[in-house]
Amino acid sequence: MTLPQPGQFLVGRRGTLVAMGLGGETGGGGIGRGAGSGTPARRGRSRPFVPRDKVRGAARPVQRPPGASLDDGAAAPYRAPSPLSRDPAMRLMRRSLAGAALVAASASVLPAQGAAPAAAGAPTGVRKELIQQVEDAERKLLALAEAVPQAKYAWRPAEGVRSIGEVFVHVAGANLMIPGVAGVPAATGITLARDAEKTMTDQAQIVNALRQSFAHVKQAIAAMPDADLDAPVTLFGQPTTKRGVFVLIATHAHEHLGQSIAYARMNGIAPPWSAGGGN
Repeated sequence: MTLPQPGQFLVGRRGTLVAMGLGGETGGGGIGRGAGSGTPARRGRSRPFVPRDKVRGAARPVQRPPGASLDDGAAAPYRAPSPLSRDPAMRLMRRSLAGAALVAASASVLPAQGAAPAAAGAPTGVRKELIQQVEDAERKLLALAEAVPQAKYAWRPAEGVRSIGEVFVHVAGANLMIPGVAGVPAATGITLARDAEKTMTDQAQIVNALRQSFAHVKQAIAAMPDADLDAPVTLFGQPTTKRGVFVLIATHAHEHLGQSIAYARMNGIAPPWSAGGGN
């Protein structure tokens, strides 16, 4: 059993309050008694209170919080703070560790000053998804443009609509022209005449123009910072954003991909990526 220090109280096995005076133990009828004894505790300087040990029944000195009543037996026992918590060196070390953790957490969520714009490196987010859609249309349109023989490039389902070759040239022209609405510089190494749909008929030239135009679109999307995608622009008389410009390019390519698939099927040509698959 832990011996109390002078000035502490003990509660024995039967609830008897025992007080230790400044000079030693006073006995069961000493300075004061517990609740129900009829004798109030001595007034004056507050003393630590010792509740009954609920595990082994032995008395264990426990520090009582300042201002607490000795009769308040229902209150939870107050545990004195560890001596380490009062040590100045320990408090300084805790503050240092907390500060280091805060700095590390801040560095993980805040961008460094002078960091490169989001466009640097591999595209992410919506730019990555736009490029994926553009690449899908590019792969299939190029496959069809190479699968259709030169003799079929002039075929059209009816008068007044584009031929197979003209559809491919139309897609290439849109890929080169529409990005300029978003402020993208003109493509280098390739130009198409305004009447290219009517004058460009060679299969090899059309396939090359189509390939270069898609490369221009993908480069434009990859170079556009994420912060610029919401910038307002006017596209064909309608308000939109730079992101909307690239969405239109992707949907436009897929629209004419479907048209080209139908044209090829009408001429007995199965799309190369679905030959034998029933698509």
